[in-house]
Parts: sequence; structure tokens; C-alpha cells
Amino acid sequence: MRLLKKISVKHVVGDKNAIREIANSDDGCEKVIMRVGGTATGYQTGDGDSGVWTKLKGNFKAINTLTGEESRGTNLFTPDEFSCGIVSAIDGGAEGVEFVLDVAVKPSGSVIGYEYVAIPVVLDDAPDPFETLFSAAPDLKVPPPVEVKKVAKKAS
Repeated sequence: MRLLKKISVKHVVGDKNAIREIANSDDGCEKVIMRVGGTATGYQTGDGDSGVWTKLKGNFKAINTLTGEESRGTNLFTPDEFSCGIVSAIDGGAEGVEFVLDVAVKPSGSVIGYEYVAIPVVLDDAPDPFETLFSAAPDLKVPPPVEVKKVAKKAS
């Protein structure tokens, strides 16, 4: 196990060249490269060479899914589509947000040649808040599909 100042894909799995190689190898499908989890209790934002970033603060553990190596740290950088939900919860008054997340990579037409995919890991015993919410809502009445027939144009 390694203790890291900050947990990120770069520090747990490898740099941009290594990630590009993983993303573009084999069949072109997305590949899970890191599992990370812990409790976020705060965050910090900033602007750097790669654009705007969000650093989650708390207690985290990451596993490189390619090697099995474990790392721990108190600062975490995740794909933005995931961290924005954590930030919203903290801004809403949550004292700590617990989560487990798989980070995958897949090829893309972007300048760097890949993109990250954030996959929340649902714990078996964790209640799904949407299931509770939707089960309390009245049944959705969806009308049957309407068949659209094309009308042949008359020759002029």
C-alpha cells in the first residue's frame, strides 16, 4: 500500500501516455482502470494547465484495477461528472459523503485520444433514493405509440 498526497488516475495508474495506450488497446471498449472510495468532507477548486479542477478532501482509498496496488490519501481528483454531485451534497450541508466509484477509460476523438467514464458502484445494502422516490409517485400513464403512415405524393 502506498500513501499519496493526492489520489488521481495519474498517480494511481499512470500518465496521459499510459492511459492513452490502455484506452486504445484491444477492442476499443471502455476499461475500468481504478476503483476509489471513501468519505469526502470538503473540497477545493482551482484552475491549472488542464483547465478547472475540483479536489475532494477527506479520507480515500484507491485500487489500480490493472495491478491490484492499493493507495490511500486525503485528497482526491475524480472525473468532473462525479465530483459535482459530491460538491453539491457538501454545499447542501452534508458532513461527509461516502461513495465507491470505478473510473474507466475509453477511446475518443479528442485531442488526448481518450475520455474518462465515472461509474458509481452501488452497494448492495445501500438504499436507492430514486427507488423510494419513484415508488411513492403515481403510476405513469404512457400513451400507446402512434403509427405514422407515409402518404405517397401524387405525380404532377
